[in-house]
Parts: sequence; C-alpha cells; structure tokens
Amino acid sequence: MDSSTMSNESRSELREDQPLESTENDRLGYSFFAEELAQTITSRTPSDGYTIGVYGPWGSGKSTILNFVENELRGIDSAPAVVRFNPWWFSGRGDLVEKFLTEMGAQLESEEGFPDIRSNLADLSSSLSKVPFGAMTGVPAGQGFAALHRLLQQEGESIDELKEGIHTELKESDRKIVVIIDDIDRLTPSEITLMFQLIKSIADFPNVVYVLAFEQEVVVNALQEEANFRDGKRYLQKIVQLPLHIPKQKEGALESLLLDQLAETPGDHIVEEERWNSLLSSGVLPLLDTPREVVRLANTVDVMSASVGNEVDFTDLVGLEALRVFHEDVYTEIKSSPNRFVGHRTPGLRSPQEPDQYEDLLSDLDSDREPVESILKTLFPMVNDNLNDQSSAFGDWDQMRVDKRICHRERLPVYFRLTIPDGEVSSTEMGTILSNIGDEEFLVEKIEESLEEPGVVGGSKANTIIRRLSDRVDEIQDSQRQSVVNAIFATGDNLVQTTEVNHNREVQRTMFFVRDIALKLDQSDRLNLLSEAIQNGNSPYLASRFIELLLREHGEYDADPSPEADRLLDMKDIDELKSVVVETVSDAAATGDLIDVPWLKRPLEQWRDWGDPEEPEEWVDQSVSDDFSLIEFIDAMSFVSTVNWTETIFYVDPRWVYEWIDQDKIENELDDLDQSDLTEHEEEVVQRYEDAKDILEDGGDPGTVENWLGF
Repeated sequence: MDSSTMSNESRSELREDQPLESTENDRLGYSFFAEELAQTITSRTPSDGYTIGVYGPWGSGKSTILNFVENELRGIDSAPAVVRFNPWWFSGRGDLVEKFLTEMGAQLESEEGFPDIRSNLADLSSSLSKVPFGAMTGVPAGQGFAALHRLLQQEGESIDELKEGIHTELKESDRKIVVIIDDIDRLTPSEITLMFQLIKSIADFPNVVYVLAFEQEVVVNALQEEANFRDGKRYLQKIVQLPLHIPKQKEGALESLLLDQLAETPGDHIVEEERWNSLLSSGVLPLLDTPREVVRLANTVDVMSASVGNEVDFTDLVGLEALRVFHEDVYTEIKSSPNRFVGHRTPGLRSPQEPDQYEDLLSDLDSDREPVESILKTLFPMVNDNLNDQSSAFGDWDQMRVDKRICHRERLPVYFRLTIPDGEVSSTEMGTILSNIGDEEFLVEKIEESLEEPGVVGGSKANTIIRRLSDRVDEIQDSQRQSVVNAIFATGDNLVQTTEVNHNREVQRTMFFVRDIALKLDQSDRLNLLSEAIQNGNSPYLASRFIELLLREHGEYDADPSPEADRLLDMKDIDELKSVVVETVSDAAATGDLIDVPWLKRPLEQWRDWGDPEEPEEWVDQSVSDDFSLIEFIDAMSFVSTVNWTETIFYVDPRWVYEWIDQDKIENELDDLDQSDLTEHEEEVVQRYEDAKDILEDGGDPGTVENWLGF
C-alpha cells in the first residue's frame, strides 16, 4: 500500500482571503483575460460613455481581475485615469451617490486634464443630496430612468446645469476615465438599485468607462425585489453594454492551489495515496468552485490540525472538514449519530433491517450528492457497505485504530472531542449569545463569567467571545448595538487586564469591534452610542485608548490621517467624548477605583490634558499613602508587552512617575521601607523601578520595552 508524507514544521498565520495585486502571482490564469479587457477599454470603447460588467460568483476572483485590469491600464502609454470605488465601504449610510461623486472628484483631482472636476462634482453632489432617491424604488421597469429624471427636474435647473458643465469638461478632455466598482453584490437591494440608477442617469458622463464586478444573479434578484421589475436581467441589460463572465480557472488550478496550501499545514501527515487521491478527485475537488472556497477549506484544516494534532488520520481530517465547510448538516449528523458511520458490516452477520441508504442526508444535495457520497464512502467503510449492500472483511480491524482512522469507534470521539479547543466558543454557545445579543445584562454576565476561563490564544475566554462576535458584526441589529457597546465598556477594563500576552492586539481588537458597530450607524447617531456606553460604563482605560484611536484617524499621535470619509467621528464630536472620558476617570478617582484601572498612565494624563490639570495632581497628592501605597502607584503606572508572542514583560519609566510625585520623596520613602514587610509582588515592583533607573542612568530609554530585554 503506497503512502506519502506531507511535512511542514512551521506554523504560519492563516491564509488571508485577499485579492491578488500583481499578475506575477496569478495561479488561476486570469492575467490574459485582464490584459485583453484593458486593451478593449482603452482602444475599443466609444467616447460617449460605456459600461462593462464582470460577472462571477462570490470568491471567484473578480476583485483579483479588477486589480490586474487596473495594473494593465496604468502601464499603457497615454494611460487613462483610473478611479476605484467600493460602495460596500459606505453601505448603510444612505449617501452612496454623494460618496461616489466625492470619491471620484478626489481621485481625479491629482490626474492631469481635469482641473475643475473636483469642485464641479462636489457642487453636483451637494445639489443631489436634496433629491429623495428613495422614492425611486417600486416603479415599474422601463420607467425608472424617466422617473429619476423627473425627480432631478423637481430640484430646478441647477442639477442639469451642473451635469452639463461636467459633461463639457470631460468631453473636451483627451483622457479617458475608467471607473472600477467592486462588491456591488454586497449591498442591500435598495443600494444595488441606487448604484445602477447612479451610473445610468446621474454619472453618465462622456469618456467614462465603468467596469462593474458583481454576481449577476444577486443583482438581478435585488433589482426585481427592490424596484419591482418583472425582469431584472433586462433592466441590467439597459445599463451594462458589455457583459463578461470571468473565465474558468485553468485546468487543475484549484487542485494545485489546494495542495500547495494543505502542504503548509504544520506537522508530518502520512497519507495512503489511493485513498487520498480518491478523496480529492471524487469528493473534495468537485465541491470547490472558487479560490475563496479553497482558502476556507485550507484554513479550517490548518486550525483543526493544530487542535487535533496527530490524533486523526490526515485524509479523514480533510474529508470531515470539507463536509463541515460545505455541508454542515452531514457533518453534524456524523457527530450526533456516530453509530450510522463507524464500524463495518461483518460477513455472515446480516442485519434484519434494510441497510441504511442515508437518504435523509443525500436526497437534497442535488449536484453535490455524488461528491458527498464519495467522501463518506472514503472515510467510513460502513457507509460503503450499506450503500452497496455488502459486507467487508477487514483482516485486522484493530489496525484502523492504530492508523487513527475515524471509522474506528475509539477514534471518532477523539476527533469530535477536540473539535472545540479549550477556551473556544462552540457554535451552540455562540448561538445562545447571538440570540440574547440585545440583552445587556446577559452580555455583561456572560463576559464576566468568562473572564476566569482561559482563552484560545492568551487572554480569557471572554476575549475569545469578543473575537468571535467581531466576525459577526453584520448579524447585530440596530436595536441591539447600544446593548453590545454598553456591555463592552461595562467590562472592558477587566477584559483587557486578562490579555498580558498580546495585550495591544487584543485591546485593538476590542476597540475595532466597537468601532465597527458604530460604523453601522449614521454619523449623527454614533456620538450618542459611544457617549452613553462610556458614561455608564466602568472602563476608563479602554475609553481613553478608544479616544486615542479616533484621534489617530485625524492624524494625531504622529499617525497618518485617515480619509475624511473613513473617520468615525469629527473633531467636534471627539471633543465631546473627551469630556465624557474625563468625567469617567474623575468618578473612578472619587470612588477609589482609579488605582485599580489597568495601565493608569494614559487615563491619568488624559484627565490632566482634557480636563482641569489640578484635579489629577490633587488626587495623587491626597491618595498616595492615604488610599494606596507608593508601590501600588508605581505598579499602576507600569506597562506590559510581549516578546516573541510568549514572554510577558512589565516595565516602567521613572519619568512617568516623576510627573506626579517628587523624585526625592519617592527615593526617601523607598529607602525607609522595611524589605521584610514587602510581599513578593511588591518586591518585584520595587525592583522594576530600580531597574528602570539603571536603564535611565546608562543612557537608555526605560519607556521602550526593547531596553528591558534581559531584566
């Protein structure tokens, strides 16, 4: 029996499902299609405007093709101006038309040949902001564009005049503009309809070629559902003049991609070649249609391999994970009813019942029936026996156990016991959380009870819950957002205190979870959401860090400013939030809780910088020795970092402490300490302070963790 070994000792990060940027990395044969499309755009499209559709299912490589096309266009002599717009970034904000025109103007401003375009598009955008585009939905097919024209006319002559000015400027320009729009199929039906109305009736400019990428069926269904068009495909044909379906990947491309990615799975994986080849060719590969599906499967195999280790045969692991990813009902049945699958039918012992034909699992699978059946037969001899009404004679059934085959009764439980690693959130548990996501009291209780349980990668299980919820922001409804954010700020400082390993990464993950929730709201509602949560919460540190995140979006703390459209709040709203944070820190000081706030340096400085600077100074002067010791204060002012993702280092810069307490006073008090009265932790803090002084005296910077290596 031939076997082969796939070996990889390293453990890399999971593969990102990101489109390719360069044709040099093309594995699927898309570069030629992109090159031909770029040539068509530049040499064959008419000057009075044109729209090209690139059709393909989600994950099939549309975004990669668009990137390739853009690269080709930029490399052509007398290259056209290229504008990229992703409407999904602005989904749910109600201003797609204005955002599109603003983005188009901003990107064209730096291009030659369009001196007035940004201001002209901005004027048009301002005028269009008064047009009730929502009134366009529900009109019969064939009347949509005429109805939109009437709406524009109701706003007076200014819109037509502004459009005519833009029309003249672009017509007189000798440069073509290519507008590339991706992810249209991720929008809501009303937003999809609006985007096509925009292209047809508002931004129908000369010398502009639109290249739109989307899944045709999704868009057609959205048009029929939202605009009440009887034939969404015909409506689409009125707009897209050149429909192109992305080419099928070159022969063997997905198989090659999958094998390369599976080869990266850590560890040594011995596979029996005949069974392995059967699993791939007849079972797994027919289930794969897109590169995204390859990445999904490879990632779940990677994660499960790390969880199960060497306790399960690799062929079985890949087969089970393929079922879990693509047909979870079948996977769940194996887990819940293992007796239907494990073991084998022994010769001479026929069951009085008819053999199981698994129709409850296979009958509704349509085109996937054969590959799923093949996977089950490859993994489970019992299934093969039942479907063929035969008995198998395994000379050494115990060898199945030695080979760690999941068809053995003692091996299948090993796999499913390790499916959910310690600290992970099971699908059942996540379902319970999501069904109660609008209950703030439930969420707070769930997070607090999980703080004592270890998480998947450092931190607590509560951090894992936040990770999993951050992946499902879209499932949180508007009415539930306040409860979720309130729960985060009610528990946030306790939450981040459990993340000494990879602390900054986990804090940022929590902050971006809050930010992503707020982004789903209109700008006018975001301040209220955050203000209520911070004000009623108990997390001065997390609140302080979150304000820093918002300020970085505006270019503070030496950060590059984000585009205005990508900023969560404007500076006026941030200033209001600063006041709320100051109040939160001040209240914690009044109740005596401030000394327990993690990494006190930031909240204390922001209390001083954003409020009355005398108040924090008075608090430190009055509280040291009375409410807490100098050692507690030094400990609270310390920071934590991780080296090599495993080693936790606490460090402090004496100058941080000197800002609040006179150095001579500190030295005198520490000199008077009776070392025998100190706890082990207090001794560590005093030593940390002494080490920091040594670093400072040697000309180093104790405020950077690099200078603490070796201490």
